[in-house]
Amino acid sequence: MITPLLELVGQGGDSKTAQCGIFISSRVSKWLANVVPIPKKDSKVRVYVDFRDLNKASPKDDFSLPHNNMLVDSMAGHSMLSFMEEFFEYNQSLMALEDMEKTSFITE
Repeated sequence: MITPLLELVGQGGDSKTAQCGIFISSRVSKWLANVVPIPKKDSKVRVYVDFRDLNKASPKDDFSLPHNNMLVDSMAGHSMLSFMEEFFEYNQSLMALEDMEKTSFITE
């Protein structure tokens, strides 16, 4: 089912994400975040997910985030990362399948 937000992204010219099928439709999720469409200067639309509410609700821990050089070193050699980085023009991280539902966002 194509929702109005995904149609907006397609009309804006940034339909690479819709074409490669990285969005999976789901009826119910207990993890939700707001979607924020931002118009770009060239009249395309870039879609961002606002995780601030989800971050506030998540339990806090005493573990700091790893440094950037550690992240880059840990992802070296993953051919899929290189493909995605080139295809979408920004960095992406691999995700465990059991964590997919935690990245849900509303499109209607």
